[in-house]
Amino acid sequence: MIWVDNLKVYGTPDYYVQKLFSTNKGTDVVAITSDAKNITGQDGLYASAVTDKTTNELIVKIANTANQTQTIDLALDGKKKIKSKGFIDELENSNLNR
Repeated sequence: MIWVDNLKVYGTPDYYVQKLFSTNKGTDVVAITSDAKNITGQDGLYASAVTDKTTNELIVKIANTANQTQTIDLALDGKKKIKSKGFIDELENSNLNR
């Protein structure tokens, strides 16, 4: 996950995905679905959602392994009120072999 050569050290996309998941693990799992189905690889999409009681955050993680942009509607079980303030960390690479 980390490449080293004579001139530089850098993380691979896998490294950054693992880093995002490890630093945003939350305290409670929230069911996340699209079209009433769990998002577990259909059309190359994977997703998870958690709440963090200490920071009072809802954290949604989505990985699109397909080679095209996808638009989906998400349903978060039991989460009726979500504040409009948030941010997105996006990782992208046009070369899916890296």
